[in-house]
Amino acid sequence: MISLSTFSSFGSFEFDGFSVDESNAVKKRIIHLKSVSPSGKCPCCHTESNAKHSYYVRNLKDLSWSDSSVEVSLKVKKFYCKNIHCSRKIFTERFTQEIQPYARSTTRLQHQLMVLGLTIGVRALQRISSHLQLEYSNSSLLRFAHLFQVNDTNKLTINCLGIDDWAFKKQVSYGTILVNLETRQPIALLPDRKVETVSNWLLAHPEIKIITRDGSSSYASAATKGAPQAAQISDKWHLLDNLSAVIRSYLEGYKSDIRTVCENISANEHEKLKSTLLSQKIELPDTKYSALFKKVKELQKEGKLSQRKIAKELGMNRDAV
Repeated sequence: MISLSTFSSFGSFEFDGFSVDESNAVKKRIIHLKSVSPSGKCPCCHTESNAKHSYYVRNLKDLSWSDSSVEVSLKVKKFYCKNIHCSRKIFTERFTQEIQPYARSTTRLQHQLMVLGLTIGVRALQRISSHLQLEYSNSSLLRFAHLFQVNDTNKLTINCLGIDDWAFKKQVSYGTILVNLETRQPIALLPDRKVETVSNWLLAHPEIKIITRDGSSSYASAATKGAPQAAQISDKWHLLDNLSAVIRSYLEGYKSDIRTVCENISANEHEKLKSTLLSQKIELPDTKYSALFKKVKELQKEGKLSQRKIAKELGMNRDAV
């Protein structure tokens, strides 16, 4: 029997209600556990029973330990249900939230894979899973990512809402994305851009005060129908886009005037500007490069040395000279 202190590196994983039989220190660390509870509750009728039926072994993957994978071999009891009216005659004992029924991995491992999958992507996680001492397929990792629980939007208080379309598949199928502008977090993805779909969602949130949207007539109708109390304003991108379009349209009417003004600039003014620019001397900053530049120019002006010899004299590359 090994003391539980041996496994202090397992962090928050508690072995309450178990005794450790043995642990094999190999590339895969296998921890053998057995339940010490004398009874269990039926998951259907919640009747407690101590009438044992049999045992079986569950194998669960856990977080890796150093350079070794960890597997928990759990010896589980089966009990007879004492409630004669219960539909389940035999049941297996249930444990804490860390070990879910029918699961083949611990809850904390599932949570870690879910977070990594959502952060770096399932394919990237699958490529590095071997370095984490975990072997999972893309499908399994995607299943863990789907464990992510989205907050129930019916319980959220939304004051400012942004509405826009988004592509399931670009140029093929589109839906509607709804964003809480105060938290800058997407809160819902609707399957289409129909007026009925958007308005029905808005009707469930009468607390909305401001709606930002694009110039779509369908979104305008949905907002008017589903949230008549809310003020509708154009979102920032479309506001700037509309402003630039108005300015462009305004200047189009003055094309000839702008062209005339440009043509009226005299040739003398062009020449004066050109001579002014040429007369200005460009002073290089006083650095080692400017000193080197001046030295090269001096040697070239003397005409005594070739380009190759100048490069050798100054310790420079020939192409730089």
